[in-house]
Amino acid sequence: MFMLTKTRPQTEKTLDLITATAARSAKAVQAYCKKAQNPDIIYRGGKGFKLQPVEPERLEDTVKMEQEATNEEIEQIIADYANAEKEFQTLRGSDLTDDTKLLDGSFAFDPQALKDLATKYVNNYSMHMAIVNYGKEKGITIYPLQSAQSRADIVRGFFDMVYPRYLECTTVPYTASGGVEEVRMTGTVEDLVTACGHYKARALKHVY
Repeated sequence: MFMLTKTRPQTEKTLDLITATAARSAKAVQAYCKKAQNPDIIYRGGKGFKLQPVEPERLEDTVKMEQEATNEEIEQIIADYANAEKEFQTLRGSDLTDDTKLLDGSFAFDPQALKDLATKYVNNYSMHMAIVNYGKEKGITIYPLQSAQSRADIVRGFFDMVYPRYLECTTVPYTASGGVEEVRMTGTVEDLVTACGHYKARALKHVY
């Protein structure tokens, strides 16, 4: 049975994962800051940290640690996506199917039929490119798949829009007295998730 060496990563799922990661962190930070209003139950959070009591003045430092950890986690998600795209867009003879026999010149393709064949292989980079190049030889224009760099740039652009909204949900307002009696963020987790939905719709318009 024919099996693809690599399958194309799903852009929408990657954007959803970034959204979920940012929202999870923002929710944790806001819950942490709410607890911090009581000096007796201030905790040290952050990814990989066991919750431990800390001094009130450590609140901002602890939140910054969480922000940095979340940023690193999302950066890894983006890097994994970009690497998966590069792997997908690697020519492999093992991914060619018997349909390559149709490209030996003995079969007269109707332009639309060749385009339909290319569409059939949008998830098989090697086959798709073989058909695109054959079409080029025959004067039939078939647009190649979107480049790995272009898709990676779309995901990066999405995060660049999301991150400022994430910071609105997690940055501790500065007070001259250093007190944390009324810690209120400028954004809510719900605002963040809603904004991510709008940004995702905008980003996906550029994916093909």
